[in-house]
Amino acid sequence: MSESIVEYRRDLVTYQSALARIIMQCNDARLAGDIAAFVEAVEALYDTALPFVEKRLGEEKKRLEASLQEALQNLNGYISRIEDPIVKAQEYITRRNEIYKRYARTLFQKIVKELDRAGLLLAKRIIPTGGDWG
Repeated sequence: MSESIVEYRRDLVTYQSALARIIMQCNDARLAGDIAAFVEAVEALYDTALPFVEKRLGEEKKRLEASLQEALQNLNGYISRIEDPIVKAQEYITRRNEIYKRYARTLFQKIVKELDRAGLLLAKRIIPTGGDWG
């Protein structure tokens, strides 16, 4: 076997391992209820994806981001009608987290689907199966 093939396989395994670690970070953050860490881990997974995966998901990500911005604007309109500052803060944080969680969960599912389609996942066991993604 030539050196270039061995090097390619080693790079592929390293890349797959990196993807697996980021996917596990996404799952850990989601399960811990750390929405900010979950969103950051999903964004890192997207940034780590190969160009063809990014190309396939680019338009979808833009749509998700537009939907996210619209939901945040709607939230601001809703929050402005609440008078009690404590209730306003609690409601804002809770709903904002729900909006970001929905965005990150949807993007995560789409990224994993594309990575699986491309054969880049190490094993199915790193992806949660069944149950609730929310």
